[in-house]
Amino acid sequence: MSDIVFDIEHVANQNSPHFIFNINPQILIVQNASHFEPPSQITSHFEPRHSTYLLQSISYPNSFYIGYSVDIYHRLRQHNGEIVGGAKKTRYKRPWQIICHISGFGDKVSALQFEWKWQHPTGKRRKGRKKYYSSNTHHYKGVRRGIFNLYQTLNMKQWTPNARPATNYNLTVHWHILPALDVPVLPKNIAIKYIYSKN
Repeated sequence: MSDIVFDIEHVANQNSPHFIFNINPQILIVQNASHFEPPSQITSHFEPRHSTYLLQSISYPNSFYIGYSVDIYHRLRQHNGEIVGGAKKTRYKRPWQIICHISGFGDKVSALQFEWKWQHPTGKRRKGRKKYYSSNTHHYKGVRRGIFNLYQTLNMKQWTPNARPATNYNLTVHWHILPALDVPVLPKNIAIKYIYSKN
């Protein structure tokens, strides 16, 4: 089993508000994406730095966890109890799997600011959210809520009052599992990658 990374650049298109993807363990199918271009590079290795991530409990599928790490795979092993470490919140709902991670922050501070806003999308620091989204994040449950909150955060102009503008960062959303919600139109500085296991 090997991990395959497909590079897919997300192109904001007002006439096509969603890219709809369907993935199985063997193939990647892209529908309604006239701007899609074949992957320019397929690689089995990359080294994420200063990443935020979304986990889902396999034993309790409605439970999810949002975190930060410079090595998401090492961190996942900690969450699953394979090595020492890991947050207490994830200790009792093991094992966990990665739904997605976001890279491109460049430094720890900006990644932690993004993480905080992802965890608290309706907090007092809310700023610049597009009208595309409802303010009621409780409309979605379980991991779908975590994904919905991610889309909100990606569309914000600023994650905290002290943060630099979000457009300063060329972020990449790496999907390890097919997202439970369609990917909406995102700012032009956001790229999308899909990672899946090929048997």
